[in-house]
Amino acid sequence: MPQEPSVHHNLPREILVDSEHIGIRVLIPFLGLLGFFSGIVLVNLIQPALGDLVGGWCLALGAGGILSILFVQLGERVIKPLWPSGRYLTLASDGITIHYRNTSKKHLERQFYWHEVDFHSWYWEVETRKTRIPRGWYCVAFRLSTEEHHLIVYAFMPKTEAEALPRFKERFVHLLPKKAREELATTDPRTSATQTRYKQFESQRWFEGAEVSATDFALILEVASI
Repeated sequence: MPQEPSVHHNLPREILVDSEHIGIRVLIPFLGLLGFFSGIVLVNLIQPALGDLVGGWCLALGAGGILSILFVQLGERVIKPLWPSGRYLTLASDGITIHYRNTSKKHLERQFYWHEVDFHSWYWEVETRKTRIPRGWYCVAFRLSTEEHHLIVYAFMPKTEAEALPRFKERFVHLLPKKAREELATTDPRTSATQTRYKQFESQRWFEGAEVSATDFALILEVASI
């Protein structure tokens, strides 16, 4: 019986990083507001006589809502793919490389080979709904490190999807909320020290982590096998 082709046969593979980078997170709401006010202005320009009437304002608000949706869709489907974050990953069977493109158009890259890195992974649960992340989802992350450099990759995904990752329970450390970590300082110093270490990793993730899709995160773990 023929075997299914290995995922390694499709490598190397380029992986998008930070599709929701800060520029996009600012631009999309701005486009929504721009579309809304453009609709109001447009209706009042076309039918100025309706400007002081309730019906006229209802028409203007309706047009604003429609244009707001259209402008947001424009940002999501057209501008977002054309405005990458400036970073991307290349996944290969022997390691992973992060690439940087800066404003001077220089191309920088940093390679991490599976057999040369230390691997640490953790997760925490989203307790309050964020703009694009539902409450109860997990943020899952791993850190590859050498003597000189490190790379943190992370993704947000539903709890059931995260717990289905290979060896999730033994591989990922659960980073507890602040109050629970503080209680451990007196009740379980050893676990508290582990939590402190992973909290430091989490702080690094916040500032420099590379966000990927849930599918790509699972793929990297499958290829790495570490």
